[in-house]
Amino acid sequence: MKRKGFYWLLTLILTSLLLVWVFHTPSTEKSSKKNMVKEQKADLEFSQSKLTEWVDKQINWELLSQHLEMNKEKNIITLKKCSAAFYKNKQKTLTMQSEKGVYHLDSKNIVLEGHVLVQSTQGQVLRVEKIQLQSAEKKIVGQGAVFFRQGNTIITGNSFQSDLAMDNIEILGNVKVTMGGK
Repeated sequence: MKRKGFYWLLTLILTSLLLVWVFHTPSTEKSSKKNMVKEQKADLEFSQSKLTEWVDKQINWELLSQHLEMNKEKNIITLKKCSAAFYKNKQKTLTMQSEKGVYHLDSKNIVLEGHVLVQSTQGQVLRVEKIQLQSAEKKIVGQGAVFFRQGNTIITGNSFQSDLAMDNIEILGNVKVTMGGK
């Protein structure tokens, strides 16, 4: 039990340091040479990390990652083996898991890709190859083969869009519905 508390404290400290560094360090000038391609190394790297967004003193979402890399020039945080939890009125409404992800610091958009699994607290299950959570529009857009299950109904398609709580889901492109499926 003491070891688990230590890891949570360490994660909290590292996340705090990351946020202080991100918001209080002046950004570097971007290169004007567009044809020059070079490998960008991460400015910061963390293992077993958690990012949390708070709005009006309430948790909005959490991103957990086995490996996290911060790139200040691109203004992104890349995540490997990640999961996300989304909240409404202090209650968890949605969880997601994926192979990798990117958090865009400027837009606050989150992109998850690689066998994305989404589960709502209402029992909905969605699988898709890539998901983008658009912060400003408060919606989710998915690309790639979509598999959606609610109860005994299965819907497949080529893409989807939804609100953040998955209350209003629209599946698009080559849609097929199976009633009584498992």
